[in-house]
Parts: sequence; structure tokens; C-alpha cells
Amino acid sequence: MTAETGYDETAVPHIAMLSIHSSPLGPLGTRDTGGMSVYIRELCQWLGAHGHTVDIFTCAGTSPGEVSIAPNVRLVRLPVRFEMPIATARLQSAVENVFEALEVYRQQRGRTYDLIHSHYWLSGVVGAMAQTRWHRPHITMFHTLAAMKNRSCSAENESADRIAHERWLAATADHMVVPTQREMDNLLGVYQARQEKISVIPCGVNLDLFRPKDRQRSRKAL
Repeated sequence: MTAETGYDETAVPHIAMLSIHSSPLGPLGTRDTGGMSVYIRELCQWLGAHGHTVDIFTCAGTSPGEVSIAPNVRLVRLPVRFEMPIATARLQSAVENVFEALEVYRQQRGRTYDLIHSHYWLSGVVGAMAQTRWHRPHITMFHTLAAMKNRSCSAENESADRIAHERWLAATADHMVVPTQREMDNLLGVYQARQEKISVIPCGVNLDLFRPKDRQRSRKAL
């Protein structure tokens, strides 16, 4: 481990964490920075604390090209303009540009990854490219499903192209992580995913920040 980076190059496995359209360091509450970003940041922090090395790749935010955000965890901002929402006509070229930038970074630094973990369908498409080129397992987490958004809210209008990509990822990813049984049921029923490829892992709670307290005292403090 180097003092400058706090990153142990000898630790395994090496994980490529993909959060293409949202940065874990982005300001919370803005358009593309919410619960998923908090989830990824906390997940990577604890993976690093358990000895795994993690590079989080994003095209969002204004952080330097590479910055250490926790022991064994780096955030890498790829030099690719990736604006949301993205038009269907531009989708293929856009994700190819992201993967090529990722591959240039990897080759220039001589890095290899044992596992690809993508978040949201756009990162999932990039993860599928890495899965094919690197011959490494790909785990994906959707966070939201387009088909269910369209069903549950009349104001939503997620594209058929996104739904098709999510169905394709459900079929081709090596494994999927969902936080609830209901999301697994949605993947099984709507996207015809295979149950043996899905793990239900509920979201955790940071007990340094959140813990039971007396209601009246808490209200008074607030």
C-alpha cells in the first residue's frame, strides 16, 4: 500500500465498479446524484476495508481524473462527455466511447480486473462490453427498472430501447443483485430472468449515522 494513494496493488480481487452517469462524489439531491451514489460510495468503502481494491469509473462530476476516496478505493473520471438523457440514436456510440476510454485507462496503467460490477442499465451496457473483452464475470444492479416505472407511474415514459437493454442484461449478466424480494419478482416476471442468477441483498444502515433515539428528545433537538 502506498502512502500517497492508500491503495494496495497486491490485494485481490480487483473490482471495476461502473457508475457512468452519476458520480459517488456528486452533490446529493441534484438530478443524477441520489440514493444510488450513496449506495456505491458506501459499498466501495466497505469492500476496500475488507481488503478488496476498487476502481469506480464515472463520466460525471468535476473530480480530478483519479482520486483516492477511501483505503483501497479510487474514483476515476473518464474523459468522455456523457450527457443525460441520451438519445437512442446516440446510445451505441456513446457507450462504445465510454468503454474505449475505460480500456485506454486500463491499458495505460497496466491494470487488470477480476470482477465487473455495474450500476444502472447504462453502466450495465458498458459492463457487458468489458465482460466480453476482458473475459471476466459481470455483476449488475439495476436500481430502477424501466418497465416497472412505466407501469406504476403514468408520468413516466421510459423507452422501449431501455427496456430491451435491461431484458438483455438480465439474460447476459453473470449475476444480478437486488435489494428486495419484490424487485427479484419483477425481474423474474417481467424480464424472464433466471432466479439462480439473482441475489437479494437488502440495503444496510450506517449505525454511525443512524440509530434509535427517544422520539420526544429527537423532536426537541430538531
